[in-house]
Amino acid sequence: MRRLRAKEGGFTLIELMIVVAIVGILAAVAIPSVRRYAMDSKISDGISNVQGILTAEQAFFTRFERYTNDLPWCPAAAPPGRSAVPWVTTCGGEWSTLGWRPDGPTYFVYRVLNAPANFQDFNLDEAPVQPWCGVEAVADTDGDGQRVTLRANSVDYSYKRSPNLKDDGNLTW
Repeated sequence: MRRLRAKEGGFTLIELMIVVAIVGILAAVAIPSVRRYAMDSKISDGISNVQGILTAEQAFFTRFERYTNDLPWCPAAAPPGRSAVPWVTTCGGEWSTLGWRPDGPTYFVYRVLNAPANFQDFNLDEAPVQPWCGVEAVADTDGDGQRVTLRANSVDYSYKRSPNLKDDGNLTW
């Protein structure tokens, strides 16, 4: 005859349900943090590239005693969404003369404006008297249709981040 053991190895259904509940709570807390971290890294990439463009513009100014002419949006495709797009060499204008390109695919599209009239948008209180340029970057970092705009200037290298791009008719896709 077989004897029943007093206690079999394993887990009860209650114990398994408690573990599932704990894992669910941890996931609910962790997922938004991970998404925020990923979005912040995309924005940091954009800020780094804007600073790189400003540095290249400053080198251009040192060599030619002027900033580049206005440079069109590059890459010329719509602002990337959740995934990065490769930099293209056919942006036109003086992008190739500027000598700057990102290290890899980018989440933002970029343009350079030579002494734009809307200096307040570039974090300046008054129009500079010396030559200057502004760099603008736009992306839809989380794919929800809301664009993030970064603007920086060559006067004090400060940048401004806007949650949405002001629709000025210049950015069309």
